[in-house]
Amino acid sequence: MHVLLVGDGCSLARTLQRAGHQVTVAASAAEARAHVEVGRVEVIVLGGVDAPADSLRVFAELRRAELCPPVLLLVEQDGVQTRIAGLDAGADDCVARSCSFEEVLARLRALVRRAAAPGTPPAASRGDGGGRARRG
Repeated sequence: MHVLLVGDGCSLARTLQRAGHQVTVAASAAEARAHVEVGRVEVIVLGGVDAPADSLRVFAELRRAELCPPVLLLVEQDGVQTRIAGLDAGADDCVARSCSFEEVLARLRALVRRAAAPGTPPAASRGDGGGRARRG
């Protein structure tokens, strides 16, 4: 799996690489956009950035252009409202930095699996706010 890690995540990058994944690190949303536009990224981990809402806005623009892979947002605080804000801002999934590495890997695999499913429309066109299940 090719992971684009946006923000301060050197230890996570090393851990992902040791687990056999290709990792590209971007310091800013603009740098991340350049990597995404090349098209070799399967999933984005957004964490440790000063302005996650600004970064998510960049990824929302990429989604509208059908260029953006799924986004996992790592949040500093493990509170329901923080996770809800991240999901509402455009992340496909949101988890606290304090969670286990195994859980982060499982969530990344799930995001990549859903994105690769045949016939799955891009997140922007699903009408469900980025891949979350809707209840009828």
